Amino acid sequence: MAIEIVKFDDFLDSDIPEVPSIMGENLIVPQGRVIIYGQPGSYKSFATAQLCRAMANGVDWLGYEMKAKARTLYLQGEVVPKMMQTRGLSMRAEYGDSRNTFYSYARDLTLNKEGYWVEFENKILANKIEFIFLDPLSQLLGGSEVMMVTLERGSIGWMYSVPGQRQV
Repeated sequence: MAIEIVKFDDFLDSDIPEVPSIMGENLIVPQGRVIIYGQPGSYKSFATAQLCRAMANGVDWLGYEMKAKARTLYLQGEVVPKMMQTRGLSMRAEYGDSRNTFYSYARDLTLNKEGYWVEFENKILANKIEFIFLDPLSQLLGGSEVMMVTLERGSIGWMYSVPGQRQV
């Protein structure tokens, strides 16, 4: 990843295209990142799964208007499948059926090697996933460096990568 340094006034005068809002008034936008964090047991996983489902269905979430639908993947590595199924059934009752929501239980998965990233990328592209929710982020990405995956309506971008691995 290259870092470009420019004068702030030049940046302010540059022509930057508008970014459409997906949720709320630019609370979630394409090319943006959302990190949900909090104390253990504070319902982060439940909120993340609900947000994933609401975004996939284009349904308002916690009073925020969802302005677009997006194909989402909820990659869960903490909540065991039976518990997730129970939660998912209540979400389906609230948000309706969704062919735009995808799920995978990945308890032992870590994306800390190039081959794992390639396989993950291929599955994302094959399913036309637009937004990925990794839960919990730290378990699934492994290693000492933070990595974020973003999807920009049809293209994949990697914000940070482990040394010697994918950099776009």
